[in-house]
Amino acid sequence: MLKLISKLCLVGVVGVWSINGCESSKEFEPQTTFNLNTKSSTYQSSIISQNRYGATLKDGHFIDAYGISKTILPTNFNYINSTKNKILCSNNESLRIIDRNSNSYKDINTSLGVVSASLHNNLVAYIRNDNAFGLYTLKSNKKLTEVPTGNSFAINSKAAAPMFVDNLAVMPMLDGKLVIVDINDVENNNVVYISSDSAFNNVIYLSRIGDTLVASTSTKIITLGEAGEFEYEAKISDIAISDRYIYLFAKDGSISKLDIKLQKVSSTKFDYARYSAVSAFDDKVVALDKNGALIVMDSNLQKYRIYDIGEVKEPVYIHKNRLYKDGKIIDLSLISYE
Repeated sequence: MLKLISKLCLVGVVGVWSINGCESSKEFEPQTTFNLNTKSSTYQSSIISQNRYGATLKDGHFIDAYGISKTILPTNFNYINSTKNKILCSNNESLRIIDRNSNSYKDINTSLGVVSASLHNNLVAYIRNDNAFGLYTLKSNKKLTEVPTGNSFAINSKAAAPMFVDNLAVMPMLDGKLVIVDINDVENNNVVYISSDSAFNNVIYLSRIGDTLVASTSTKIITLGEAGEFEYEAKISDIAISDRYIYLFAKDGSISKLDIKLQKVSSTKFDYARYSAVSAFDDKVVALDKNGALIVMDSNLQKYRIYDIGEVKEPVYIHKNRLYKDGKIIDLSLISYE
């Protein structure tokens, strides 16, 4: 952990200018598909918005890592993130922290809407939709810092949330960089540049594999840790992590299994697939194409089956083995790749 903290404090990774071309208009058309015969449970609403950490339902409830909420969000608030005991939601001017048990809440005046946020102990880290970041302490109810970092022209629904690493807050910005904030000295910041695309350059993934930091924009993924600093360029749709491996889902339909040095272990490709939701868990890797082809693979990407579950007409949300789509909850652990 100390080595990761040292890396975050001292190292910057310089990005390369990259421009995405227009994506192909061709569709993924699998030759063979199977019917999904597993039983699914239901939820009585529709998803109106989603992010990497959950989804807001039309009836005011939300979906997160813990399932369908019992709590109803306030009017005009959207789900942002959550912990076991707290819910983070935002409207156009504030971030609200709601207690799951008592429904008591605390509003943080952010002046603008919040794209992503995380809570650790009594600290709230957030990214505003104008690419400013902030830190707020619930213990003394005050902002520790709120800093603009430059303009951002587009916001991806997959935008990553801040991550806490001991006494550091890692802020995934909307313009392709990470800002590393020392919680004990908020004026002491370091910057890690991932990529520098002109417009579509949000940090869309931020996580850890042990002491190795994993971060990605839509054009480059980096890892930073004890083994060193590594980078891999691609037109990236999404990222998933399982069992110390990184699964990169590209916009050309390819899927690659990478190690923490970003060396390719295995790969496969489904021509023209455009992934609406992805996951990796246990011995499975799953990807849902926008036309409803659910691709279920083994962890080495060598075996697969494709199931037709219907076109993606509204937002979907996936968390590990649970896929929420069109009012149904599909248990992906029950679906075979053989």
